Amino acid sequence: MSADLPTRFDAGLRARSRSSIGWTVTRFLSDQIFSFVVFVILARLLAQGDIGAFAVMAVTAAAFRIIATAGLVQTIARKKDITPAFLDTIYRSQQAFSFVSALLIMALAQPIANWMGAPDIALPLAVMSLTLPISSFGATHMALRLREFGHRTTALRSVVGGLIGGTAAVLAAFAGLGLWSLVIQRLVTEIVGLILSRASYDWKPGWQFDWAILRGNLMLNASLIYVQLAFLATVRVQEMAIGAGIGLAAVGVYRTAWRTVDLIGRGAVQPFTQVAVQTFARVKDDPAELRRAYRWMISRASALSFPALVGFGALAPIAIPTVFGAKWAEAGQLAQIFAFMA
Repeated sequence: MSADLPTRFDAGLRARSRSSIGWTVTRFLSDQIFSFVVFVILARLLAQGDIGAFAVMAVTAAAFRIIATAGLVQTIARKKDITPAFLDTIYRSQQAFSFVSALLIMALAQPIANWMGAPDIALPLAVMSLTLPISSFGATHMALRLREFGHRTTALRSVVGGLIGGTAAVLAAFAGLGLWSLVIQRLVTEIVGLILSRASYDWKPGWQFDWAILRGNLMLNASLIYVQLAFLATVRVQEMAIGAGIGLAAVGVYRTAWRTVDLIGRGAVQPFTQVAVQTFARVKDDPAELRRAYRWMISRASALSFPALVGFGALAPIAIPTVFGAKWAEAGQLAQIFAFMA
């Protein structure tokens, strides 16, 4: 195909997208199901308050992760021509943002803990902030691998990271470490992910930092950051409100219900969203082809997500107490309501 002609959503691109979706499904079925099994074990071993405390900590970490990445890594998939200066700027900028975000979380840990009425979560929250700089050392390498539709690598990385991190969490829970077992899981998973990400793509970061490149991409990604923060607020801010108003045990019930439904929803949709950026970036200059690719993705995601969530909603009040234990019966009732997000 001539370089001056736009890429089409033809049989070749469709096949690469289908293959990457298949590997993403494999990744989800392996690491997410294993993660869910680990979560079930931890939910039976830990108190509702421990699960709720970690949910509050995870919301804080997720918000700062969005700020720390600043949408920079996503630009690697969209960029038509990659230069050393561009990659170095993205890599070093995300590192700097990640370290600053971690320091901010450490400074805010005690005020957040006081707001939740749970001073014991301040130290675990501060320690968990280290996941941000850890992940920044491998995010660019993984983005470069995904740019080439390397979703098989992502699948293997997730499986290995989830296996080692989940095992560490279960062992810590049996040792009586409580909330710290969840923090250990997150740290170990990120460290393993970093090692595998760096090994997945042969690229050595340099120091060709360019302020003009950074400014241009930050302006371009401002809407992306806003949308991600807004989405996080719509699905997670209620956990902060519940924790401050009712207590961390109530957050644990809420989060258990939501995570169970979200597992099914993401299992049906996420394999497509993970591949969509790479696919759409190839046809972004041709509106007609972009529409074809978008409709192809969303029609198949809808065909899977609607029946999966509706079916689970009918079974949730029985299924959740059976799986997690009788103390989580309220989560089953909430999960039935959440199933409407289909």
